[in-house]
Amino acid sequence: MKLDGLADALGARPPKGLAKLPPAALEELEVAIREARVRQAEALEESLETSLWVAPRPLRPLLRKVLTG
Repeated sequence: MKLDGLADALGARPPKGLAKLPPAALEELEVAIREARVRQAEALEESLETSLWVAPRPLRPLLRKVLTG
């Protein structure tokens, strides 16, 4: 199926209407989604680090575990 790569990038089944897009467009969309997820993860990590600076140093590992699971 030509939406497999996109489904993998999204972590969910993409809308069926996307199957009408040409393969090059689907590939560009998949790459854009993967890059966006990487940027989002980096921003989240940076935000977490910034937020933990207000906590006392001994509590930071515990808070990190609570906030990230």
